[in-house]
Amino acid sequence: LPLAPSAIKPVGQAVTYTGHQDFVTPHALKLDEIPIIIEQYRKGAENAMIAGFDGVEIHGANGYLLDQFLRDGTNHRSDAYGGSLEKRSRLMLEVVEAVCSVWGGNRVGIRLSPLQPFNGMYDSDPEKTFSFVIKQLNQFNLAYLHITEIGKEFPDAAGPAFDLAKLRLIWKSILITNGNYDVMDISEIDEKNGYVYFSASPDNATQKYLYRTRLDGTGNAERVSPLTQEGTHDYNLSPGAKFARHNFSNYYTKPVDEWVSMPDHKGIDGKNVVDEAIAAADKKNSNISFFKITTSEGVEMDAWMVKPANFDPQKKYPVVFYVYTEPWGQNVVDRYGASNNFLYKGDMQQDGYIYISIDNRGTPVPKGRAWRKSIYRKIGIVNIRDQALAAKEILKWPYIDSSRVGVWGWSGGGSATLNLMFQYPDIYKTGIAIAPVGNQLTYDNIYQERYMGLPQENKEDFIKGSPITYAANLKGDLLYIHGTGDDNVHYNNADMLFNELIKHNKQFQMMSYPNRTHSISEGEGTWEHLSTLYTKYLREHCPPGPKDSSQPTKGF
Repeated sequence: LPLAPSAIKPVGQAVTYTGHQDFVTPHALKLDEIPIIIEQYRKGAENAMIAGFDGVEIHGANGYLLDQFLRDGTNHRSDAYGGSLEKRSRLMLEVVEAVCSVWGGNRVGIRLSPLQPFNGMYDSDPEKTFSFVIKQLNQFNLAYLHITEIGKEFPDAAGPAFDLAKLRLIWKSILITNGNYDVMDISEIDEKNGYVYFSASPDNATQKYLYRTRLDGTGNAERVSPLTQEGTHDYNLSPGAKFARHNFSNYYTKPVDEWVSMPDHKGIDGKNVVDEAIAAADKKNSNISFFKITTSEGVEMDAWMVKPANFDPQKKYPVVFYVYTEPWGQNVVDRYGASNNFLYKGDMQQDGYIYISIDNRGTPVPKGRAWRKSIYRKIGIVNIRDQALAAKEILKWPYIDSSRVGVWGWSGGGSATLNLMFQYPDIYKTGIAIAPVGNQLTYDNIYQERYMGLPQENKEDFIKGSPITYAANLKGDLLYIHGTGDDNVHYNNADMLFNELIKHNKQFQMMSYPNRTHSISEGEGTWEHLSTLYTKYLREHCPPGPKDSSQPTKGF
């Protein structure tokens, strides 16, 4: 049985090898068992040191054992580890002491979650409880305190809500908290001056900027990237964050780079390369526009669109969706060339296509934890539904020809193309899927299991998300492309899917590139052949150019 301070059955279900099962009533730890738990923490800290780690973080949050002992909603004991606040916090403090005996306090951090209601966690007075324990933790001179703010979106769910900023006044060392934005990456830590530099974009998920904030948790984050430079910034900071190699572009400014001093962001030798590039660029020369689309389920997504040259809103145009949709990549970025179709031989804009890309839930855009986690165990479901419902909204636009709707993508985008063609065949009429995963059970575990769990535990999710499951629904025109030497998405995906399509008499076209890998780039003439094949198929099955709006078109 799982261990707990008291024999109270949690709310919710656990994942087991036989599927989801209701939580069981845990075993209430006996007094003579508690020293064993403390020793296990100490031994774990020792093992981490032997393994070469730089330090450890004690998990005292999110309903784990130390969190359970601390809260009066889960700790109903009446012995030395229950009842009063002093006694309920005893196990946490003894564990911290044991871990610090191995590492010293300056290499130990601890995580707390005062308002987290996970699995029914509750405390009658979380402000009092966590204020007390934080005061006690000060004695250990820990490297940091990590406060997770998860739970603020559910007021009073884990106990009477309070302003977590009050805890900052109690803690005497470095405090790590959530901001109202995602940290996209850590660029540099300036220990001497007490700053951490990181990338974020609180106001626009298609862009990226450099920020810095104090290591001691005081003050607010400062934007280092100039306010006049809207777009996507990347930095390579020197040790100590005195200088940086700065790369920049946006949808109308070509990529440029410069050396700048930090934190004033001044060009070396008085040069202002990025400012000059932005000033010289002309937004009017860009063919891309960014917009937001909201589905019937209330999901708002960022998107970009390229309209045809000489666009006439009184006419109807074909639309081609470029998709990826999975946790590895983001398509909708404010970066130069983001809308370029690298496979199309010619100019889609001049030929008369509307070209669109949308970033659905689960893509790694800086929109928060819930956005990114929504796709866990639901690749092939959540992302596909978001895309399809967004497409439905777009097809309501008067200048979209719903009889000419194409979709294409590579790798994960190829998988999405198949799923969209199979799961929503009345929307998507033409699809080009390149190197896709047809059956999630065949793909590598370092990616698939990271986002889908273990097939031994939830095989049904892998099946529900796999295109092969829906192959019998194909109605439109499908071109499938794969390299037989693909070392990432193995070619057996293709054979499995082909057999399923054949079984149901679903006609399609395919092109296999002998011994080419996932990039389909090896061999003389390969890329030219692939690009020609792609363009010819798209033009034949999703013809470009406007039609008079009075001409009848097929609906969906």
